[in-house]
Amino acid sequence: MLRFFPKSFAMRHNLFVVAAVAGALPAVTANCHGPFPMPLCKDIKIEDTSIDTLQQWMTSGELTSQDLVECYLARIEQTNDYLHSISEVNPDALEIAAQLDEERAAGGIRGPLHGIPFLVKDNIYTDDKHNTSEGTLVLLGGRYSSEATVALKMRAAGGVLLGHSTMSEAADHRATVNYASGYSSRTGQTRNPYNFTQSTAGSSSGSAVAVRSNQVAVALGTETYGSLVHPSAQLGLYTIKSTPGLMSRHGIVTGSYWHDTPGPLARSMKDVSILLDIMVGTDRYDNLTFQAIGHEPEGNYASEIVGREALRGMKLGLLWNPYWSTGASNPALKAIVSPYGAGHPDTIAPEFNHAIAFNTLLAVGYGEWLQNWTFPADDERYGMSTLAEMAEWNDAHNDTTGSLGNGTWWWDTTSGQSFYDAGVATNGTLGAAFWTAFGWGRLTARQAIDSAHAVTLDNGTVVQLDGLLMPNGRNGNRGNACAPLPSYAGYPVASVPVGVDAYSTPFGMCVYGKYFGEAKLVKVASAMEDLFRWHERPLYHGYDTAEGPWELLYPGIISVALAQSPAYGQCGGLGWTGPTTCVSGYCCIVGNEWYSQCVPGTCTGNPPGTTVTTSTRASTSTSGGVAPTQSFTNPVLWEDLADNDVFRVGSDYYYTSSTMHYSPGAPVLHSRDLVNWEYVGHAVPTLDWGSKYNLNGARAYVNGIWASTMRYRRSNGLYYWLGCIDFGSTYIYTSTSPSGPWRLGGRINTCYYDAGMLIDDDDTIYVAYGNSQISVARLSADGFSQVSTQQVFTTPSSIGTLEGARFYKRNGQYYIFMTRPANGQYIIKSSSPQSGYGSANQVLLNMRSPVSGSGIPHQGSLVDTPNGDWYYMAFIDSYPGGRIPVLAPITWTSDGWPTIQTVGGAWGANYRYPVTPVSLGSTTGRDTFTGTSLGPQWEWNHNPDTSRFTVNNGLTLSAATVTNDLYWARNTLTKRIHGPQGVGTLELDFSRMADGDRAGLALFRDRSAWVGIARSGSSYSVQYVTGLNLGTGNGWPTQGTGTVSASQSISATRVWLRIRADISPGTGKTATFHWSTNGSTFSQIGGAFTMNSDWQFFMGYRYGIFEYATRALGGSVNVISFTSE
Repeated sequence: MLRFFPKSFAMRHNLFVVAAVAGALPAVTANCHGPFPMPLCKDIKIEDTSIDTLQQWMTSGELTSQDLVECYLARIEQTNDYLHSISEVNPDALEIAAQLDEERAAGGIRGPLHGIPFLVKDNIYTDDKHNTSEGTLVLLGGRYSSEATVALKMRAAGGVLLGHSTMSEAADHRATVNYASGYSSRTGQTRNPYNFTQSTAGSSSGSAVAVRSNQVAVALGTETYGSLVHPSAQLGLYTIKSTPGLMSRHGIVTGSYWHDTPGPLARSMKDVSILLDIMVGTDRYDNLTFQAIGHEPEGNYASEIVGREALRGMKLGLLWNPYWSTGASNPALKAIVSPYGAGHPDTIAPEFNHAIAFNTLLAVGYGEWLQNWTFPADDERYGMSTLAEMAEWNDAHNDTTGSLGNGTWWWDTTSGQSFYDAGVATNGTLGAAFWTAFGWGRLTARQAIDSAHAVTLDNGTVVQLDGLLMPNGRNGNRGNACAPLPSYAGYPVASVPVGVDAYSTPFGMCVYGKYFGEAKLVKVASAMEDLFRWHERPLYHGYDTAEGPWELLYPGIISVALAQSPAYGQCGGLGWTGPTTCVSGYCCIVGNEWYSQCVPGTCTGNPPGTTVTTSTRASTSTSGGVAPTQSFTNPVLWEDLADNDVFRVGSDYYYTSSTMHYSPGAPVLHSRDLVNWEYVGHAVPTLDWGSKYNLNGARAYVNGIWASTMRYRRSNGLYYWLGCIDFGSTYIYTSTSPSGPWRLGGRINTCYYDAGMLIDDDDTIYVAYGNSQISVARLSADGFSQVSTQQVFTTPSSIGTLEGARFYKRNGQYYIFMTRPANGQYIIKSSSPQSGYGSANQVLLNMRSPVSGSGIPHQGSLVDTPNGDWYYMAFIDSYPGGRIPVLAPITWTSDGWPTIQTVGGAWGANYRYPVTPVSLGSTTGRDTFTGTSLGPQWEWNHNPDTSRFTVNNGLTLSAATVTNDLYWARNTLTKRIHGPQGVGTLELDFSRMADGDRAGLALFRDRSAWVGIARSGSSYSVQYVTGLNLGTGNGWPTQGTGTVSASQSISATRVWLRIRADISPGTGKTATFHWSTNGSTFSQIGGAFTMNSDWQFFMGYRYGIFEYATRALGGSVNVISFTSE
């Protein structure tokens, strides 16, 4: 298998010599006319082929994913010694492709990317056999804490990771003087496939060159300041540099939290949009992603693809600026805008010392992600954690990192890392100089773009433009013009190829958008793509003259309105569907089979030899590609998450659940497909409802948060959580992000029991609630007080009790969805929110469960997808594990009632995914408690004593209570068991326990047991304790504090404690307890423990990590890690 590793100094030196004479070599042209023709792939020409076409060939069986991988690897072998665009290829690519081919053969297609090879830039970490090194040697061989989220999403969508592409060393952040863009210490100088003497302009150049030269179908890059749009413009590709936060940066080596973003590099806007749909979405590891909530397109980005005809209704401005030497006096530039009445906005570039800001960002950014970058313990770089240490390592190894080998740096004659040095000089401190420079730059750049979008016409009318067109540089600045403003502003920008320049390299145009305006950018850019229909071998004319290239390229927009091609515009060629006649004084002349052009002269008729064909490009699209055919299995998440309220915001889904006495309360989970879920936060940070929630003289077992509700309100950008506590008052918490921070917004002195919230089309908030007698309350404008409440329904005796209300609106009808505990589901509807509800319609009764031995699916939520499909997320009683979620599709009858799609009359064990599957962070795995806060998967038994624990790259639990009763001990940290068979392993340092302390791992519920350490004097023992019991109801008093069922002395001070729990309903219910002193060889202690499967406690068993005193406070333990399987 082909792999590329760092070359020796001699090879690098020879590379530089070759590069100096590269102008004498023929180019590796993208259409392969020249010395590097691309062989056919199984007799099929795959070069310059779209994702959709590749997918069609695989669907028809003409090609397989393995075929594509083999053909692209052959292309890399053929060209990479000249282009240096690939740093490594994935040794597992063929195996991955084979697995995806098997999925396809079995009828499962994950989506439009299924089986398509892709590359990632060398700063996008992949947790596999690749090296990820940011194009450097200083990071080579290191490992990051977890794989980049965008890489995981691409894999989950069915993409085949082909390898890592070359990137400019340290993303062009290493040096600023004479350091070539596209150069890497690992692989040498990336070359432009059109002209070896010309730059590829940008640190994502390897990805761009690979796509343009057909080494791969699509690739991912990243951008801080032009690294996507620059190489796209230079290489005739399409891209969108998105608003930072539209997609996660987690797992990417970044220089700036406020600027960096990943993005696609592709040969069409359709391919760009397909990758956007895969990559976007919130990520709990990147808080900035939650700012994108509410800005998603109604459908998806692929549905925004349009043809040139869409330009007729658009208002486009052309942005110019003396800063980029694109003079406003050019009449052709103004002519582009005038057919649409958009005027010609004039914007001045912000002037500020961006170097101060960026150098500081560099030092801070490197310092942050280096905390999660590790080297082997025997490596001299072990423990490297700052930019300064990186620079020192480079200085100590200057014979291997870009120098001539005698201490003289090859590119930068000062130190070879002047940018690093500038960053180190800031000390990584975000001081006044930084914030002044950064704030002024962001403010003025946003004002520039926002004001340019609002054009005042001669009649005084203000027109909001759909986009700003920006020529992407000229006169030696090709490809570098349009990046600064959107980079400083944090706004999106698209790049569209439109021709070639005098250097025989492609030439691009940028389209500026506004904050999270990517959907509109896709529409504008795809319309421009269809208009220009740029090809690899156009006839060009005087591109360095005073008349061009603006006059040659951009006035093509006018042809939409005039139905004639302008001077020097395209007028024919294979696939051309635009005007075939020219404006007066110009004649349509054939340049080659792809391109005919209007040149001065007198002529009539169509250009000789031109074939005018019907375009195969769809002008509109309503789908993101192949519909998902992969199946999921119920339950969607085998964890105790009862009383769910699930809702959608754009393409993201959120799920909240009851938590009773656990703190923080009301967990918030996130999904992109309704099947794969991750914890992102809690809506109730502290249970501030009395001393019993602090285990202060009283206890709150099975009190607290019962069925509650959560929604997003677009009018103010707030998430609302609402719930009744202890049958008394209703509390409302709000946040701008589902991950928090959340705050108490209001309290209503009415119990909205089992509440369901609806935010109506007019922004009014309604709440349906009650038990048997169902009411609907209308809230105030801020949502924090009650305006009115009205009883709307009384449950007939023939049904019994109805509760668990959820409130929806569909097609002008209001629906209240309720459960009959615990075997039925009913719904009522009305045309008015607070009156007019008719009789209840039965949705299910005694329906068989998809999980053997469990209860009947009931309660829960209805939710729709962006495509208009509806699903029901119910839960099933699955004790001793708790109440777990199951999902089924529903349809609507002609008279507006929901119907569950059953399998043989039962809730199906398997259904097709609602949308294309998207894998997210796992709810299982190893937690080493890095950082300074607990992850959202953790909850305390009652409120913790915050003075008695710390999280600082490890968890320290100090005894908070003197007791012999675990149920009274504060600071027991719990985690849900992942079923059906869960394994939890605690690694514990107990060297600082005090005499009489108990610490360990509990199987925690109303009938509990634990394995742990007991200290008595100077002796320690491993104990297995059973018989910890609560009495049912009436405050749940302790009936048993536990009996030592087994014990063994221990001399070590570190121990691994493990619980294996079978929480399957019906036949499971047993657990065993184990311990180890080395983490690999475990011994069972005591016999099997039988778990209680009664429902009255309402919650399932959890893992509980504890440390409490039986004699006096003062002891503590260090929790090194916890692993859930």
